[in-house]
Amino acid sequence: MKAHERFITRKGAALFDGTTPFRFVSVNLPEATSVRTDWDLKQGRRFRLPELVELDWMAESSAQANFKVIRTWMFPDTRTDGWPADLSYFTGNPDGVTVTLNEEAFRRFDYLIKRCAEVGVRLQVPFVYLYYGRVPLWQTPEGLPHPQFLDLVAQVVGRTNTYTGIRYADDPTIYAWESANEPKPPSSWVAALAAHVKRLAPRQLFVDGRWGTEDVYDSYCLPDSPLLRDPNIDIVSVHTYGGPLKREGWDWDRTLGETARILATGDKALDLGEIGPEVGGAELAHLLDLTIKHNLVSAMYWSSKGASAKGGYVHWSGRAYDDIAWPGFVDPALPGVSGEKEDRIDLLVDAAYRIEGRVRPSILPAPSRATMLSVRDPGHIAWVPGAGEQTADIERAVAATGEFTVIARDFPTHRVSTYAAFHDTDAVPGQTYLYRVRSKNSGGFASEPSAASNPVLAQHRWLIDDFWDVSRMSAHSPGVRIEAHYRLFGFHDDLAVVRTTEAEAQIGYALAGTANRITLISNNDTSSISFWASRDGQEFVRVPAGRKLFLPLHQVYAKHPRVLYESDDLTRLDYRFVQVRFGLNDVLTRIEIAHGGTSAPESLYGPVVTLAP
Repeated sequence: MKAHERFITRKGAALFDGTTPFRFVSVNLPEATSVRTDWDLKQGRRFRLPELVELDWMAESSAQANFKVIRTWMFPDTRTDGWPADLSYFTGNPDGVTVTLNEEAFRRFDYLIKRCAEVGVRLQVPFVYLYYGRVPLWQTPEGLPHPQFLDLVAQVVGRTNTYTGIRYADDPTIYAWESANEPKPPSSWVAALAAHVKRLAPRQLFVDGRWGTEDVYDSYCLPDSPLLRDPNIDIVSVHTYGGPLKREGWDWDRTLGETARILATGDKALDLGEIGPEVGGAELAHLLDLTIKHNLVSAMYWSSKGASAKGGYVHWSGRAYDDIAWPGFVDPALPGVSGEKEDRIDLLVDAAYRIEGRVRPSILPAPSRATMLSVRDPGHIAWVPGAGEQTADIERAVAATGEFTVIARDFPTHRVSTYAAFHDTDAVPGQTYLYRVRSKNSGGFASEPSAASNPVLAQHRWLIDDFWDVSRMSAHSPGVRIEAHYRLFGFHDDLAVVRTTEAEAQIGYALAGTANRITLISNNDTSSISFWASRDGQEFVRVPAGRKLFLPLHQVYAKHPRVLYESDDLTRLDYRFVQVRFGLNDVLTRIEIAHGGTSAPESLYGPVVTLAP
């Protein structure tokens, strides 16, 4: 294990790793404790705990990017953003004094600590979400930490890691405990909590987590502030969402400079804990420059999303640039926007080296090995990307020989996470295959291939269109248009859709064999979508289809529930041509057509309710 040899210490307002100054630029990785954007149609809920393979990616990618610290967000419970009870990290007991930890959830956090230690990354860990709306949680009427909150802190800090056998309080991997995520508590609450944490974990640092510049200034920078001289508080964190200290007429330069200067008189470091995704690229660069100029201990961007245990990358298209991921992506299907996302990663990584007085290497490190997921059929192939993966080569072997050949080069794996990313259009029904992938990056490096998949018997050919362009269509109406970009708000994490400017439009597909089943996913609930099929490509008849509604899993998507349309088994009808007809209000996101088999495949998303033609 590459465990950290020393705790980070504070001398005055500066932090040190031994005798070396400790400063960093990094990212927030909120999915380290709670995945809040899992839009899987079959799951039906957006919350879940992170899987171990996702935690592997977070630790390894942070190490590759020189992000020395991961800020994890907090340990959620039922009062945190609607978090479900069965996934809560802790539950308050009826005595009103103690809590019970969720052992399964904390075992995953144990694993994250272990993996971070192995790759040389540290953790900054907020305890809770202190406010829900404007109602204070974990606070007594007297303005002190609630007894159950103090018990939570004691149990967490005193927990023994089930993987390493090291108490959290004795592990230098946890470089700092943070009071809470964006609280605005009274000074008495912070002082009591800081003293409590320092008694339990005297070798770890304490961060007073705050929201905006005004809150930090009022709490620490006014004359006779009781917190400025509090010896138990090492670091004060500020987030960018409220902007600079406008009431004083200050810009960011003066706000950060003056705040850091005043905090230093009380032996406290300043952390720019969240640089919000709403800032432009130029402003992000400016804030990083100011972090270095004014000797802030750290700056972290909100946020980075990681690899998904279901394949591909987690996306969150509800806010601009809230899902950047190392090492950035270059994709001609996403002009301009993906470039800016990549620029943000580059700005952060460059600053992560500059703040240490180092020059960033000119080439990317080689990506780690991808994890192949179980393959249902050649039309649905998915893998967890290796850390640092930008594209992948997909390799296939006939199971009888085991000799792999490349069937797709430089596949952009970040495009899809809700659905299987790759489909093998050349798989021959009746043949059994193995699949594996090799992670690659734009520097020309490739990982070792993933382990081979399970043997996959091809029973159909597959035509699957994610609507990145019109290349898979045999025909389409003049008004059909592709919308594909990272700021495609309102459609869950779908990054490409088809819409039309016509009252009635159609897209068509020519098949190499008889159609078995048609499946379509849309992002709007209308009555204008219908399937049509033909034997000769001239005369089309309407095909009966079932329908299933998937309600939105977040208010951002309230106007656009996902709707599944699926045909019955079409095998005996010998259709070789398929059309989808739709209207002005429709938003199509994916079509899957199984063909060339002896019967329809089992539905992936059903059951559906059959509609009259």
